[in-house]
Amino acid sequence: MKEAATAVPAEDRPKGIGGWLILPAIGLVASPVLILIAAVQDLLPAFEESAWEALTTPGSVDYHPANEAMLYFALVVGIGQIAFALVLNYLFWNKSRRVPKLFVLWLIVNVVVVAIDTLWELQFLEVAERMDVSIYKNVGREIFHAAVWIPYFLVSKRVRNTFVE
Repeated sequence: MKEAATAVPAEDRPKGIGGWLILPAIGLVASPVLILIAAVQDLLPAFEESAWEALTTPGSVDYHPANEAMLYFALVVGIGQIAFALVLNYLFWNKSRRVPKLFVLWLIVNVVVVAIDTLWELQFLEVAERMDVSIYKNVGREIFHAAVWIPYFLVSKRVRNTFVE
């Protein structure tokens, strides 16, 4: 005779920021800081007067017709990513029920942003440099993160039991 399956008491279910959920929590806390550091190191120097002129003045060596639009786009996206990360952090640590869907969106947005950035960089590289696989590492890393964490946030019992408020 089979024994009847008993439900696991609520207090024994995986719940809270623990287990594998610690890894995305660490990444989420670090994200606004890392995005800000990248913007300060990589993007803001392009807005300095001499760099701006070199990038946006027709006839200069570094000129491309889309530079100005892409720099503004990168600035707006960076500010948006920091704002999204801060809001997601707030919701995450307050265990909002919206976190799983927003975290999935966050991962997808990161893949798209890094892919656009990589495509933009490819516009300025010589054909020989395009063959270098390292240019694709950031896109690959974001795709890997999405491939791991999207299913986790959609099916994990810990995620389902943690983000309920």
